[in-house]
Amino acid sequence: MDSLDYSQELRQIAKEFKQFAFDYKRARALYAEALNNLTSLIYITGLHSDKASFENKLTKLLATDQAEAAQEFIEQLNSSRAEYKGLEMVLESYKAQISAIQSVIKYNLTAEVNTNIVNKYERNIL
Repeated sequence: MDSLDYSQELRQIAKEFKQFAFDYKRARALYAEALNNLTSLIYITGLHSDKASFENKLTKLLATDQAEAAQEFIEQLNSSRAEYKGLEMVLESYKAQISAIQSVIKYNLTAEVNTNIVNKYERNIL
C-alpha cells in the first residue's frame, strides 16, 4: 500500500469513528436523562433520606406508586449504560487503528525524505 491508500483508509476509519462518537454521545445523554429522572423519583417518593445505596433505592422505588415510571427509567439507564460502555471499547479500538495507520504513514514519509536526501547528496558527490 502506498501513502494514498493509507490516507484513504485513515479517512474512512475517521469517518466511522466520528459516527461511533456521535452514538456514544447519544447513549451518554440517554444515561444522564435516566439517572436524573430516577434521582427525581427518589426525591418525590421520599427515599432520598434512606441510607441505602443508590441501587438499593432503585429496588425500593419499584415498590412505590412510581413503580411504572421507575421501571421505564431503570431499563433506559441499564440499556444506555451497556451501549455507551460497549461504544467506549469500540472507540478505543478505532483510536488504536488510527494511531497505527498514522505511524505507518509517518514511517513511509520519513523513509521517502531520507531517500531524497541520500539521492541529493549522491548527485552532489558524483
